[in-house]
Amino acid sequence: MITRCPLRCPSLAGRLLIALILVGAALPGTSEAAPGSPPSPAVVAAPPTPPAQGAFAPGRVLVGWHSNLTKEKALKLLEDRGHKALTALDPLPAAVLSVPTGRELAAVAELKADPAVAYAEPDYLAYALGGGNVAPDRIATPGVYPTDPLWPQQWGMRRAQAPLAWPVTTGRVTVLVAMIDSGVDLSHPEFAGRIVTGYDYINQDLVPQDDNGHGTHIAGIVAAAGDNAAGVAGVAWGVRLLVYKALDQTGVGPASFVAQAVLDAVARGARIINLSLALTAPSETLRSALQHAFANNTVIVGATGNTSGPVAYPAAYPEVIAVAATTHWDDWTGYSNYGPLVDLAAPGGSASDPILSTWLNGGYGWQYGTSVAAPVVTGVVALMRSLNSRLSNLAIGAILRSTADKVGAFTYVNGRNDYLGYGRLNAAQAVRQAVPPALGVEPSSLALLAAADNQHAAYADVVLSNPSSQPLTWQVVEISADWLDLDPPWSGTLAYPATATLRGRVIAPRPIGDHGASVRLRLTGPEGPLGEQLVPVRLRVAPTLRRVYLPLAEHRNLTTAWYDLSSGATALNLGDDAAQAVGLPFSFPFYGQRYTQTWVHANGFLSFDRGYPGSQHAFNGCIPSLQAPDAAVYALWTDLDPSRGGLVRYAAVDDVFVVEWKDVPRRGSSAPNTFQVVLWPDGRVLVQYREVAPGNATAGLENWDNTMGWQVACNGVGARLGPGSAWLLRAAPP
Repeated sequence: MITRCPLRCPSLAGRLLIALILVGAALPGTSEAAPGSPPSPAVVAAPPTPPAQGAFAPGRVLVGWHSNLTKEKALKLLEDRGHKALTALDPLPAAVLSVPTGRELAAVAELKADPAVAYAEPDYLAYALGGGNVAPDRIATPGVYPTDPLWPQQWGMRRAQAPLAWPVTTGRVTVLVAMIDSGVDLSHPEFAGRIVTGYDYINQDLVPQDDNGHGTHIAGIVAAAGDNAAGVAGVAWGVRLLVYKALDQTGVGPASFVAQAVLDAVARGARIINLSLALTAPSETLRSALQHAFANNTVIVGATGNTSGPVAYPAAYPEVIAVAATTHWDDWTGYSNYGPLVDLAAPGGSASDPILSTWLNGGYGWQYGTSVAAPVVTGVVALMRSLNSRLSNLAIGAILRSTADKVGAFTYVNGRNDYLGYGRLNAAQAVRQAVPPALGVEPSSLALLAAADNQHAAYADVVLSNPSSQPLTWQVVEISADWLDLDPPWSGTLAYPATATLRGRVIAPRPIGDHGASVRLRLTGPEGPLGEQLVPVRLRVAPTLRRVYLPLAEHRNLTTAWYDLSSGATALNLGDDAAQAVGLPFSFPFYGQRYTQTWVHANGFLSFDRGYPGSQHAFNGCIPSLQAPDAAVYALWTDLDPSRGGLVRYAAVDDVFVVEWKDVPRRGSSAPNTFQVVLWPDGRVLVQYREVAPGNATAGLENWDNTMGWQVACNGVGARLGPGSAWLLRAAPP
């Protein structure tokens, strides 16, 4: 059954996504969102009961022997004592033994008494955990917004700032990520050509086909194909996935299967492993496998668990990056496990606000939990390793922690707290920190043009940049021609997004014709010298130069579209800090949602999802911000007071809807402000100004969850808001 979304759920989910039935296991004390349409918490179906703590696989025990024994000798000793080995866990000194069902604990006790045995334990069960910023800078740093039609509903990607990481990389096919879960829908088009089959430990074959859905959902968050005009986008859509099926159709499997998958993944070259699962009890065998992986420079990402208790194993092991879950609004989810072992957090959603990803049969579905937070981190690790394969797992962990955003209500002591660790993952900052520092030169050469009789007027610029947030120091050490000089500065330090300008100037005459030279720069990074780089210089000296001014073909001043509302308009009785709901003459599309009414605010903005009356909304802030108001057109957001003069009115004119603030003063000032907001049925928004008194103000658009929009101006930064100025934007998902 597809249920209707609550107010803040994506409104298109019910008709765009297939309806699915909840499968898989969840931790006790939580309710997992059924795939399909995001349900209301009141109608979430109860998930299947997960295994009890301490539950283990029947007829199986795990044993490890001392390192002074060879595998052959150890297995022979065990066989002589009546224990049959099912499989050796190479390269660990360990094996899985077959024992009579019902005698598992007795067999463990007998083995522990054997002097040749280092440890013995039941084969504890692993089970799938529930599956299911600042927002992108909308002025200085454009992000990559994919063409996937369900992208507007992927709020978690935007909250983690993935669009700002994608201009750097979307992942390379050389990076192999091991997914150890319930398998993957191998024929899903989102993974076409990028699946490497590992093994199906449940069915003992080479086809790790998912029959639960959890593994497919997790894999889509990591690596669903992006910008392909289909479905959703994963974090690292260029990487390959090495798929293992260690959990059955109920989302449960022995720890030994997980350990075997870890060992095989390392042997096959995967240096990133995702573990969105938990154990019913700690497993020394799995811990040994993870230690082996970590010693081979593998980054292991795990989910903390969904019981609001201590961090679950295997995330609790120090070799694993333990990921907690945050809500749509960057708060701790409440179900997410916590404690001193939490490393960081990522969007995991909630029952009413789940995470969209791939599902079985080529479909798409919703789930939530720490299980879906972990693969966001895994995907970012894949981006980091795509950029810099030399990064150690320790360095990657340090970067993730140091670049995380300090969100949520809990105090960070020495940089962390027990609920969100070092903060919510910031994909853009982590990726920029992982990029090795390098000098970018745009354009690639200094190109000068001079007249024979006035060569001293010739100059040209190149802009120096560094794609990394690691600082790079540059210094000019040589200019190869005596006719060329450079304006200061001749040295500096660059770290993204800062730039520097190198200006070349002709200082001595040259004959008519073409001349070449170069500028040599010496570069130094945080770890030492980075070598030298040449900037070519080209000079063309012409007999004469002539400037040609092309006629202006068209000049359209947007303010010529000013609408006369002196008759036929409806005046609003807005007091100071008041808001009033007004019906729209058409269904207005605004960042993927449609609205049939708007709230007109005294303080210079329209909002669509609800009203925001009150003095707390009189004080503007720069966007994006998690603070209200949301889903708004900020025309001149400042502390205006129509009760002291002027009027606010609206009208439907032709095919548009117009709201006008006329001669409205700010609090404490008598200077008038006059401006209009014009809405078109296709989502265009025009804001135009006739009078703007001096003072701080914000202008721009912001969607309902603060993850999409555009800031035009804020408190003197950005565009000028003054008489005759205007801006026109389309409020569509980028």
